Amino acid sequence: MNEKESIQNELKEIAPGLKSGITTPYQVPTNYFENLSANVLQQIHRQSVKNPASLFNLKKNSWLTVAAAASVCGILFASLYFFTARQQNESAADTTKWVKKEITNFSEESLSEFVQSHAPIQTTTPSVAAVDNKEIAQLVKDIPTEELSTFLNEIPTNTP
Repeated sequence: MNEKESIQNELKEIAPGLKSGITTPYQVPTNYFENLSANVLQQIHRQSVKNPASLFNLKKNSWLTVAAAASVCGILFASLYFFTARQQNESAADTTKWVKKEITNFSEESLSEFVQSHAPIQTTTPSVAAVDNKEIAQLVKDIPTEELSTFLNEIPTNTP
């Protein structure tokens, strides 16, 4: 008993109402799969000759689509710009209003006393003399002496 007959017998046991001996009306042409790759390549070549590939395929009326997209982008960017600018102006105005409101609670005497009692923020630049010599030695310990000498010779001095 060959494999086809054993399959038919098994189908009769499982589903006795199923028609046996049904053949499919479809057939694959001879040598179809052997010639498939050559046929596909031939079709691709024919289509590429008819329609060469282009990066942009703009049609005559596509300028309308491009103009609509550009106007939408312009509206989005303009609204973003004005929205953020308005928020920044409002926050600056809110801060100014708060300071004006709070400063009215203080007398001129207390404000002038506050200004005089607090030292001004550092108005001079720190000098090298204010830095500890040990700290400087630690910073320049890995620099060769020749390089330090060359650097010091290149620095202009303010002595007349």
